[in-house]
Amino acid sequence: MNANYPYCHLARIVLQTTSPLSIGTGFGDGLQDALVVLDANALPALPGTSIAGVLRHLYFDVSQDKNKTNTLFGFQEDKDGMDSRVEASWGHIHDWKNKPVDELQTAVIDSDPILIPLVNQPLPVRDGIRIDNFGVTVDHSKFDCSYVPIGHRFTLDVTFWDTQHSSEWDTLLSLFYSPFFCLGSRTRAGFGAFNVESIRTAEFDLRTHDDLERYSKISPKLSENNPELKEIDPAAKVALTTKHDSAYATIRLTLNPEDGGYRFGSGKFSLGNHAAKTADQLPLSEQKIVWENNCGKISENRFVVVPASSVKGAISHRVAFHYNRLIEHFVTTDLERSTLKDPQENPGVIALFGYAKGNDEGKAGLLWWKEEYLNPSIIKTHYHNHIDSFTGGVRKGMLFTEEIVHDVGYTLTVKIKMPTNTNQNTLKALKMSFEDLAEGRLALGASGRGHGYFTGELTWPDIQQTSVENEQ
Repeated sequence: MNANYPYCHLARIVLQTTSPLSIGTGFGDGLQDALVVLDANALPALPGTSIAGVLRHLYFDVSQDKNKTNTLFGFQEDKDGMDSRVEASWGHIHDWKNKPVDELQTAVIDSDPILIPLVNQPLPVRDGIRIDNFGVTVDHSKFDCSYVPIGHRFTLDVTFWDTQHSSEWDTLLSLFYSPFFCLGSRTRAGFGAFNVESIRTAEFDLRTHDDLERYSKISPKLSENNPELKEIDPAAKVALTTKHDSAYATIRLTLNPEDGGYRFGSGKFSLGNHAAKTADQLPLSEQKIVWENNCGKISENRFVVVPASSVKGAISHRVAFHYNRLIEHFVTTDLERSTLKDPQENPGVIALFGYAKGNDEGKAGLLWWKEEYLNPSIIKTHYHNHIDSFTGGVRKGMLFTEEIVHDVGYTLTVKIKMPTNTNQNTLKALKMSFEDLAEGRLALGASGRGHGYFTGELTWPDIQQTSVENEQ
């Protein structure tokens, strides 16, 4: 506690992952490129520094006041500085009884149905690649990252110190309800999103004896029930959840598969019924944690995953095409690879999707993508072969099968930060790309054999702009 700020605001917050979570250590182990941060129980955890860092960034986005942000979250500039008035604990994962595991509990973990897969076997891994404008993988752009499956819950404490009750406390709590509150890596590609399951708060004026005694009864153990902490009332919760509605616009695209069906990623588990041989190529599928009657369990069925990165990659390439078309930047007759710019260098793509150059230069994207988990009932096996041009027969070893999803569509949801600073051509290119997807002109996932085409309806929002970039 800082003696200059004796008034304590305390919140105990329960978060549930709604997408894969990958807060990396910055190191690999020779098998995986990015390992997840673990606590002393070897369980995934939310580092307090990650939570505080995201809160600081979101608070600055809201206030647009560097001095105010420094006053709350602290700063260090040469010999000048101050400590943070916002403190975030580590977030500890819940067991199947919905209790945070915040002590060394090896025996409990070994018998817990939702935690034992996290410690007794490697965490699941999501692969990623970067495709160039020729449709092939860019050199040194194959990577993977381990992640925590969706549905897991975490509990953490957040404390804010002031001289009296402050409206800044409500602003800080509202940041947990922001759609931009995401932790870890690949947050612009569908990872790291949460739902707030509960927030219990208390306030203490430590200058008074009664409040000091109340504060001393608060247990630092996240697993213990503290009667001093009260659930926020429904009206206050509504105010918190809607506080940042003007900070974004939502693009929605309802998609239904055409007759060819679709397949995303490369899975390891068959979802169809095979009397003989499992298909060679399978859709990406995952299980998740589901909660019933305050108890958690691993879902019995596997869900087909629509990776946000797959959709994001296809849309970014189509944005580059439409942007070049709108500014009349056409390809010449010289089709040498060295003369064609990478789509990542396109001004429209940079404005919407961001960029990174080395370790020191970069810009975050404006679009936030959402992963979808589907439960299809019609999965068919498609047979493919390769015909020899000379004999007309099937080439040896070239017969293969794949499982294709046919019956389930989904709603693609993308949030764009408002107000934007993009030019009209950039937004036009983005809208045209979504229209291509909705009208069956752009394939997603494993395409090239008639799969991955959709039809649907686009709901385009009114996107506010603050300035216009130079059109190049």
